[in-house]
Amino acid sequence: MPVAANLYKIRDAKNEGGDLFRAAVKQKSQYQGVWIIAHDGKVLAVHGGFKKRETWNDEVVAVIDDALEKAGTLTARHPEPKDVLPYWGKGVADDGTVTLACQMRYWFQGKGIGQGARDSATFAPEDFQEFAPPEATKGKTWTLPGKVATQFSRCLSITSDQSLMPRPNEVTEVEFTGSVERVKNGVATLSYTGRIATLHTHTFNKDYVVRAHAKMRGTATYDVEKKEMVSLLWIFEGGSRTVQPPAREDSPLAAVVEWRRNVQR
Repeated sequence: MPVAANLYKIRDAKNEGGDLFRAAVKQKSQYQGVWIIAHDGKVLAVHGGFKKRETWNDEVVAVIDDALEKAGTLTARHPEPKDVLPYWGKGVADDGTVTLACQMRYWFQGKGIGQGARDSATFAPEDFQEFAPPEATKGKTWTLPGKVATQFSRCLSITSDQSLMPRPNEVTEVEFTGSVERVKNGVATLSYTGRIATLHTHTFNKDYVVRAHAKMRGTATYDVEKKEMVSLLWIFEGGSRTVQPPAREDSPLAAVVEWRRNVQR
């Protein structure tokens, strides 16, 4: 059964999952990567790192083959396909929370560079309501509160590694403003503009500090009668550079944040 675990959480988790992970690390120590573990907790094979991106798939397949050989005969499983991220950028969870899909990459001359990162920003119902206008009338403007706006600090990093991604408390400047552009057939079209800047110190290397900034522009639709958001699309454009050690110029970055309410499941 494949499971994705967050290293920052699983290594300190006070539950069976945390116990299993710590027991696995005692058998084969590696910072992060792939562990293949038998039902009794025995580590069959691991893959920590890779030789190069082009061969990563083949490397992992080789590790799986090694684990299968050690495991012996296994009964074939026939799992049903399942969306492992059912609310990433779509729908509303049972508790009312909304998860916006975030995708970030370096950007140069109109083209994305590198692998970039995928992340998410999840908001409680009362916080997501801040994206909507207090009054759905043309020309109405409002400002999103800081506790909501600072969650987009993650859009200023092209990696989701928590040691490199700026945190909300590292936001040095932020202002997001919404405006009702028009109302037609019971649907309000909204626009957004804003800016955000961060100063992030590496979690484990205090001598590595990165400053990042971006401007935001976006659009959304809002159901006036139901008083609920229907869709949202934001674009961030900016850059980042190390200030310690100092870098000469920014590395351009871009991010897209999107969500839609109605999805087919």
